[in-house]
Amino acid sequence: MSAFKSMLQRFREAAASKRELGTYFEEATVSYFRNEPAYKDLYREVVPYSVWAERRGIDSFAVCSDSDVGKKRKNDDDTVQTFVHELQYPATTDPASLAKEMKRRHGDGHMSVVYATYHSIEVVHRAQKEHKLPAFDLIAPS
Repeated sequence: MSAFKSMLQRFREAAASKRELGTYFEEATVSYFRNEPAYKDLYREVVPYSVWAERRGIDSFAVCSDSDVGKKRKNDDDTVQTFVHELQYPATTDPASLAKEMKRRHGDGHMSVVYATYHSIEVVHRAQKEHKLPAFDLIAPS
């Protein structure tokens, strides 16, 4: 097994969640670009996404139709899970909460990104209609 594959395997074994696995990989990538002679002089600075987004005033919100997101599951449950502490802001199924949090964080030169699925778009619609969440500048379907 190559050193890279071995490192990835150690990450998989150590990570308690997919989010943690992604964080390990992101930290390794940042370290690689900061230290690999072929790349380290090409970039003024290499930072993780969370640092980059924070510096640019970007907040990410997850809107779900599944009210179980963020809740602890049984040990034998094999579904992919995301805990509340792993999200920048807790995922919500509540239109009022989405509108309140987005309004609280909005400002000039600030961007909010909302991740929603077809099933959860009703939450976004209700946040706009019932709680006066402003219209979005851009909607990108996936």
